[in-house]
Amino acid sequence: MRLGRMATLQQHPQKQYELYFAIGQLMKIITEENNPQNMKIVKESLETLDTERLYTIVLKCHLLLFPEDGSRTNKELRSLAKRVGFLYYHLIRRMEDLLPETVNARSRVIGNDEKKEEALEYYDEHSMSVEVLCDNELHRIYFYVADPSVLREEVKEKFNYSVERASPTDKLRDFIHWSREIMSDMKHQKRILANPVARVLVNGWWWLNVSCILLSLGIAATVLAGWTAPDSILNV
Repeated sequence: MRLGRMATLQQHPQKQYELYFAIGQLMKIITEENNPQNMKIVKESLETLDTERLYTIVLKCHLLLFPEDGSRTNKELRSLAKRVGFLYYHLIRRMEDLLPETVNARSRVIGNDEKKEEALEYYDEHSMSVEVLCDNELHRIYFYVADPSVLREEVKEKFNYSVERASPTDKLRDFIHWSREIMSDMKHQKRILANPVARVLVNGWWWLNVSCILLSLGIAATVLAGWTAPDSILNV
């Protein structure tokens, strides 16, 4: 990159994104652990990165996934751009965890551009993180999620508060057990959401409840408005 050879790669997008991916993977390996002995190297490595440049690459990847002109790009290139986009976005999130001063870069990049904001929201919606305790150090790992809706909040809460933590063996055993339960629940949820009628009922339950309440109030009000009290109890 410093030799100026990136300019020649502009004519070969596939090679350009392969290089992006290789650099991103290297940075991820260097910076993803919170090992106390390596934290200085991790922070120094992240400080060498240009946050706004990373955002630019993320937005370029989004344009390849969703072209504004509706054109279709090479399937292999789209797949690579998707991996690169999420890899660099998760690097940015890692930077924000360790270097609070980088948080403001997002607002500078977006400015008043709604398309850029929508693009970054796409990465927000399809990214999740898991916290792993290793050697008494908490590690946060970001990863891509194709369909976040299949993982229910109540399942996540139950997992967080139901895992046995008495010993490492118990934690591992419970983790494996809950992993199977969660995967089974996600498959079930995916089957439900694949049905259009069921998807409307699941996603729109709040509005359906409100609609039923309002309908009941409307019926009750109509009955009361048209009801005439009888002259005598015998005429009821």
